Amino acid sequence: MFRNCLNIVKAINQVNMVANGELVLSDVLCFVKNKYVKAPGKQLKSALVDFYSVELVSEAKVRLLSDIEALKASDTSVKFPHVPQRRAGEDRIVREIGDTFTLFRHLDEQKLVESLPR
Repeated sequence: MFRNCLNIVKAINQVNMVANGELVLSDVLCFVKNKYVKAPGKQLKSALVDFYSVELVSEAKVRLLSDIEALKASDTSVKFPHVPQRRAGEDRIVREIGDTFTLFRHLDEQKLVESLPR
């Protein structure tokens, strides 16, 4: 059942990216973006670890990194810390989520969260 839903989401994502480059479906990024300022970070991180797989979190981080690269291309004054594309080893999901929160924190500090694709 979950794999069927995941395949449907991927198919919709591909169609939407072709139709409009601004629309990206990522449950992880949607969740983080909507809850980032409303809930404590520790609770959000715990919910992400419990609910999402490491693959989905990693895909979301890579997507976020590519969106940030697009922002940096349009505005060269935007600076972000280096975050590796891929993590490995024990507690990989915790480090991937930590990277995602680091990126969101910098987006929030620079008031660029709303500049991300929807």
